[in-house]
Amino acid sequence: DVIFVSSTALATAAKQASSTIPIVATAGDLVGAGLVASLAKPGGNITGTTIISPDLSGKRLELLKEVAPSISRVAVLWQPGRDEDEVKQTEIAARGFGVSIYSVQVRAPDELVGTFAAIKKERADGLVLIQGNFNNRTLTSCRTCCKELFTIHRGITRLCGWRLLNFVRRKP
Repeated sequence: DVIFVSSTALATAAKQASSTIPIVATAGDLVGAGLVASLAKPGGNITGTTIISPDLSGKRLELLKEVAPSISRVAVLWQPGRDEDEVKQTEIAARGFGVSIYSVQVRAPDELVGTFAAIKKERADGLVLIQGNFNNRTLTSCRTCCKELFTIHRGITRLCGWRLLNFVRRKP
């Protein structure tokens, strides 16, 4: 038996459920969450890889600032229960760029229209879409709400009418 999980929250739940079944996690910050001692020597019954990269969180903001140097307030859309680690790293990176973050949790696609209205009200001039459950169809339905925002996301490649930057880390 092996348990495979894809988020820090699921790894935490699996660890609470069993201390003997091996758990393989592709998750956020396993060390920071206290689930493993280190990535090199995790100990216990959890092992895996991390998908969090402070360098990439910072790179996304850096790219937004290069394309639009006047950006000062960036909305960050994310899904609770799976994106907390990357949001934290984005907030840390933002301090170095003099950018304030407006953090927005989105639990379901039907929240997006109201969310985009709130982003406009907060006067964000940039948008970072953390992986979450956002897909082309969901976001395209709301593109008219925020098409003037410079937007970056690591996985979405086609959103007609958006000022979209796409930054994907490629495997060598």
